[in-house]
Amino acid sequence: MRKYLSAILILMVALLLIVGCDSEGHELVKTEAKAPTCTEDGHTAYWTCVSCSKVFADADGTKEISVFDTFLSSLGHRNAEDDGTCLTELKCTRCDEVVIPAQTAHIPNEVTDCTLTVLCRNCPTVLILGRDDHESGTATCVTPAKCIHCGMETGELDPDNHAQAPTYSIDKSMHTGSYPCCGKVFEDKTPHSFMEGFCVCGIRQTHENTVTVTNLPNASTIKGWQEGDELLVTIDSELFGKQTVLAVYGKNGKWEFKKNAYWVPGEKVTAVVWYAPGFTVNDSGEVVAKPGDAVWKEEYLLASSKLDSDDLLRVNFSSAVRSYSVFSVKTVPNTKVHVALYNFKPANEEQFQEGIMPEFTTDENGVIWFYGTFAANGRYVICTDNGDTLAECTFPTGTNPGQYYSN
Repeated sequence: MRKYLSAILILMVALLLIVGCDSEGHELVKTEAKAPTCTEDGHTAYWTCVSCSKVFADADGTKEISVFDTFLSSLGHRNAEDDGTCLTELKCTRCDEVVIPAQTAHIPNEVTDCTLTVLCRNCPTVLILGRDDHESGTATCVTPAKCIHCGMETGELDPDNHAQAPTYSIDKSMHTGSYPCCGKVFEDKTPHSFMEGFCVCGIRQTHENTVTVTNLPNASTIKGWQEGDELLVTIDSELFGKQTVLAVYGKNGKWEFKKNAYWVPGEKVTAVVWYAPGFTVNDSGEVVAKPGDAVWKEEYLLASSKLDSDDLLRVNFSSAVRSYSVFSVKTVPNTKVHVALYNFKPANEEQFQEGIMPEFTTDENGVIWFYGTFAANGRYVICTDNGDTLAECTFPTGTNPGQYYSN
């Protein structure tokens, strides 16, 4: 039964569609006209039957149309007159909407020739007027002259104007100069020539004004530097190796080198300075004991030293640390005496015969000095030529490095 009812309903709907509404039966609803804008579409007024959905151009339903016949396209913007600069915004004359926003600044177009005029990339505004001609820079041995404004080549190379400072290949006695920019050699195997300790190739040498010494190595025995006082100076260079030379205190109150040491510019050079009055440097650069003296009685004191960037050797004895003791023994002034030492290690670690009685002459105050360290139960004995004892001392627990002892 349900199947028959569904079939009857479908047949009635089909007949209704075929027959439609008669002229008296349309129930029309009006859609108001909408005017198009610059950006939105519009349409004309039309009427639609609520029963059969037909569309009519009139309220009487006599002129049937398609809904597409009512369509009105958007008008589009109508730009204001362009003043020719991209810094001014352009608005629509109908709706006042900004069509083209203003730029914050002109953007120059790319010009590689300074004689050409530079325009804005977005408008014909002139930003930079072209120059009348290029302005040439300076040519070097490897780069031709170029315009300083646009970089265009304007001239030839200048073989005499070198782009880099000269460099030198050096050995112990000669140097060769060349320019690394173009490889030109201007000096071939030229002997080193020094002025104030400097050769043109950069080799350094010790000279009168390259050393300054502050503080005294032993204020209790030396009242001030005296003419002829010496320091042992060792300069360690990669090219020249270790070179030990004497710095001698002169009449003018300056230190002068009896023989120069050398080093290479730019290398890390170390300098070691000793105050060792019992030693000297021979012609071969070796440190040797001075003749006619008992070397174990002399100071052998290392100073603080620094070779500054200005090649000034700064020497300071204030922080020097003795690894041995200092002994001052007062007896008879200006007298020849003999000293016997037992369980004693000299400051310079030279070997000596224990108990030997070397001869000394006391100073005007009757004082003699010696330097080293006594072990436990170490002792010294000072006698005259005829064997009379002038002074003696025993150290049951030994002596301490850096300490001063006197009778």
